Amino acid sequence: MERTGLDALPVFPVGAFYTKDCSMHGFAITNATSQELKDCAKTINDALANSKLKSRISRIMPLAEAAAAHRLLEDSQRGLVKLSGKIILAL
Repeated sequence: MERTGLDALPVFPVGAFYTKDCSMHGFAITNATSQELKDCAKTINDALANSKLKSRISRIMPLAEAAAAHRLLEDSQRGLVKLSGKIILAL
């Protein structure tokens, strides 16, 4: 079974990372202050709006199907379903 969530062991492209002079910044969301979360949300939203960041969306589902979306995520973690991106709940 593929490891997901906190158990995931993704491959990190170290060579390309260094040759492109990239940097990575992050934090544990559960330790962030409200202001840090607000600042990060603005940075991410600005990057998305300016096409500097692209999100992978697997499915868009109506908000009324939130329970089904949750089950889909659980099935994905169990390896029963393959998701290639995020599930978006829309009004």
